[in-house]
Amino acid sequence: PYTTLFRSLFLISQWERRILMKECSLQEQILLGGFLCLLWGGLRFADGQRVSLQSLSWCITALRGSCYRTKTSRSGQPWAIQARGFLSHGTWSWVAQWLMALDILWSRAHNAVSDADFLLPMTKENGFAYPLVPMPYSQAWHWLRDFCSFYWKHSVHPISASPSDHTLLSLTPTTLRRSLHLVQQGLVTE
Repeated sequence: PYTTLFRSLFLISQWERRILMKECSLQEQILLGGFLCLLWGGLRFADGQRVSLQSLSWCITALRGSCYRTKTSRSGQPWAIQARGFLSHGTWSWVAQWLMALDILWSRAHNAVSDADFLLPMTKENGFAYPLVPMPYSQAWHWLRDFCSFYWKHSVHPISASPSDHTLLSLTPTTLRRSLHLVQQGLVTE
């Protein structure tokens, strides 16, 4: 369990690192940011595809939003994430970069913000499908596996995550495992 937790946290920090790199493409920023948002918000994939971008509220320290429908609630559910990641410097973080990338994407798509009701848009080749529509589960799974085997797997750390160790469902349990590990060390209470 500890090795799996370590690999997961290492992978998360590498995703944050990639978003903050100037070489990171708009597509990578949006997709990695969407996955990180699902992870830190404890959201299921389907919940993240039911988030109106108008519901997002950023106050430098936190990003809040609301799913208009979830697996367990037809009336929706609020969620929030801390706007600081492992690699944040001052007020700049992966969340700020991701929100800027979303703004660029939606302005390029010429869609009104009211039309935006998902965190992960469908992709085609080296860009996004226009008009923007929600990414299907199968495509999100492909991207997740791809990001788990990104270039850092071979060059940065010998214990990096194996793509077959992760699914879209593993985004939420990663935060739960991390919390449990901190409780077992006595660093936080249940």
